[in-house]
Amino acid sequence: MWGGGELSEKKERWTLAVVLPMIVILMLALWGIKPRLAEITTVTSVDGVWDLTDLALDQRVTRLTGSVEYVPNALLTPQAFSENALLKDNKILMGQPGNEIPYATSRMRIKAPKGSYFICGYSVDFASRMYVNGELLFEAGVPGDSRENTTSDVEFYVLPVSPDENGEIVIVQQASNFTHKDGGTHGTLYIGMPEQINQYAVRNLWPEVVLMGCYLSLFVVHLILYLMMRGYRPNFLFALYCLTWFVRTGVTGQRIFSAILPKLPWTAVFRLEYLTMPLSGILLVWLLYLLFPGVLQKWFPPAITILCGLFAAVDLFGSTLFMSYTTVWRIVILVLIGMYFFVRLFLRWQRPDPGQSAVLSGFAFLVFAAIWDMMYHRDMLVAPALRFAISEMAMAVFILFSMTAMFFGTMREVRRAKEMEERMAAEKEMIAEMNRMKNQFYTEV
Repeated sequence: MWGGGELSEKKERWTLAVVLPMIVILMLALWGIKPRLAEITTVTSVDGVWDLTDLALDQRVTRLTGSVEYVPNALLTPQAFSENALLKDNKILMGQPGNEIPYATSRMRIKAPKGSYFICGYSVDFASRMYVNGELLFEAGVPGDSRENTTSDVEFYVLPVSPDENGEIVIVQQASNFTHKDGGTHGTLYIGMPEQINQYAVRNLWPEVVLMGCYLSLFVVHLILYLMMRGYRPNFLFALYCLTWFVRTGVTGQRIFSAILPKLPWTAVFRLEYLTMPLSGILLVWLLYLLFPGVLQKWFPPAITILCGLFAAVDLFGSTLFMSYTTVWRIVILVLIGMYFFVRLFLRWQRPDPGQSAVLSGFAFLVFAAIWDMMYHRDMLVAPALRFAISEMAMAVFILFSMTAMFFGTMREVRRAKEMEERMAAEKEMIAEMNRMKNQFYTEV
């Protein structure tokens, strides 16, 4: 197939036509394992009460969302919350505690048929304590009324619950946030039969586990390729890029690193999540500089390295609250980098080689995914069969597309090395023949 080890450009383009669509299909199939919108029943509260008595909870997972009862700037036990409700001047409000409220206590009342259920979800950002029917079942960090006595943490929970004698599941949550500019959401969780919730959790987890395995494998493979052929630097940069996204996938989404390393401080996880953004920017710019010669000026990659390095310094040494205020600027800078690259590419346009075509196709898929997710979050669904967000999966597609570019580039380096070796062998043989002829001439003379 490879014509004696030589990949012509025509064969490379034919390979792209076969491999790239296959990558997209495989990634969509992998991401399709995650629970879809059509498989989940969503129930919105009415005055802080969710009535599930008429739902078939044994058939599908139910998502609870909406307003809760809450008391701002107070950390109350379930009993104290109930007593507060009886006071004439009670401070119980309806809705969601805003970002301006650093700590609060909320209550959810869920009416459900008798039985044993599981609830699952992420704890309220960024420190929380959960009581179910008056019993303390879960803590993530230590909620407090000041920065000094609050320990931040966010965890995924799966808890067994049952209705009380009144047919209600009463959930009281204390939460505080002195860490981030945006607070967490009270009153959002999933409820269902134990086997349904376990399946829901597993289906959310495994796609990210597979992606982490892919990123780690690509890191090892391309690092080995670089060590074997140090002249082709894109392999080294791509290996670091894959390692960066291995880490990012582990500290976002299902936060797999927190499960693997339970003693890892939440602050370290948070800093790793933010640090991957400037590192990705630096590595991507240098990769584009090497893969698209002449498109970006020599000064551009060092300038971006310095700029992103400033954000990396904030991520390492700044406060988490200050870091959270830089999120928008990070996204803006990454978008501007992409726009600048494409403007330069348009101005200096020339027919891309197969490797460059693969990278540009990956960028196109990222743009498509961003538009898709915007429509998804606004309930503008184009394909009912694909009712899930795909941005995270699109990054995997981009990386796998870029992998093909690295493969083509590596094969070219192998061909160049082989041609150079053959040329040196031919020159060596020619010199030996000249020496032989010279010696023969001297002998004859």
